[in-house]
Amino acid sequence: MSQNCRRRDLIHMRRVRRWYRQIYGAESGFTRRQKTGGTMQAAGVTLFLAMFFYRSFLAVPLMIPMGMIYLTLLEKKKRTKGRERLRSEFKDAILSVAANLRADYAVENAFLCFKLNNFTRIYTG
Repeated sequence: MSQNCRRRDLIHMRRVRRWYRQIYGAESGFTRRQKTGGTMQAAGVTLFLAMFFYRSFLAVPLMIPMGMIYLTLLEKKKRTKGRERLRSEFKDAILSVAANLRADYAVENAFLCFKLNNFTRIYTG
């Protein structure tokens, strides 16, 4: 019995880690594919700004810091979006548990009911 509980807890912890990584991503905030796409976008923005303002390809190397700043802004936007999503999910979880407690569920059963019913239905997919 205790081994099954430990195994179930390990599986749950893996799911939590995977979920956390999905929200916050890697340390840099981007996967390899997103880094490639972001770099291409930054190069496009740099090229556009260099051609629009200076009408010369020689200005592109001077505009590289603008591309780096653009890439940093994309990364920051992704992080804030992930935090907002996490905040929203946490708020929904707390409200659901509070509703279960108001319906005279025990604390353990309120969390269990939320885990089985709401969370899997709302946030998977």
